[in-house]
Amino acid sequence: DLTDAVSAINFAIGGNRFPNQIYNVLTFNATVAQIVGAIQERIPDLRIDYVDAKIMNQLSYDVVCDKFKALGFQFEGDLAQGIHDTLSLLQNARTGAVRQLS
Repeated sequence: DLTDAVSAINFAIGGNRFPNQIYNVLTFNATVAQIVGAIQERIPDLRIDYVDAKIMNQLSYDVVCDKFKALGFQFEGDLAQGIHDTLSLLQNARTGAVRQLS
């Protein structure tokens, strides 16, 4: 979630939390199927074509952010809401671009 990403940066900077370590920061460890499903809920007539193509990395990863949460950060984002917000921003950007071309 973009809001969580910005909040996490503010949390780290504002609390002077720089212990020279690496942290995973993620709202939700979503699969491609979950992301596509959330998009299809918002755009039901969306056509998605899957291809059989070898990708560079066939592995799935389960990313854990417990170490960052242990610092006191609380994630508040939601996949469906994030998809909704992103699609709304893109729609507004497209509408604005069409107006400018007219």
